[in-house]
Amino acid sequence: MIFQYCPRCKSEKVFYDGLKEYSCDDCGWLFFQNVATAVGVIMEYKDKLLFVVRNKDPQKGKLDLPGGFLDPGESIEIAIDKLEYFGSYPSIYEYEGIPYNTCDVILVTRISNLPTDFSEEVKEIKVLKPEEINLNKIAFESVGSAVSAYLRNKL
Repeated sequence: MIFQYCPRCKSEKVFYDGLKEYSCDDCGWLFFQNVATAVGVIMEYKDKLLFVVRNKDPQKGKLDLPGGFLDPGESIEIAIDKLEYFGSYPSIYEYEGIPYNTCDVILVTRISNLPTDFSEEVKEIKVLKPEEINLNKIAFESVGSAVSAYLRNKL
């Protein structure tokens, strides 16, 4: 549970419904922890897939897809130029002990050049043939599910 005390009246009578709603019995305060949207892009480079190695927690050192969370006011359409929608996968992204429910939107593109500019969250990139991909080394279950489905259906 994120809230032990009501942020409005400081009461200890804060309840969590187990899904997304927090409420206070004393003052009627309500808080909804709604689903955050994240985008991941499967980049096909020749006969391989591009992964980033996470440079920060959660899951530091593990493989991930390039992408990130949408900021308020953004939509996935701002990113779609030569990208195809592949699917969406529910996930839980735990950061500093707080679980965030996410909907991971997976897009696909083919690239002819490898990217060279990365954020500080990326340690390095890895370009792997399908048989080199170890799903156990992928940071998040949702990304592993998407990559597995892509490999079954596309390559």
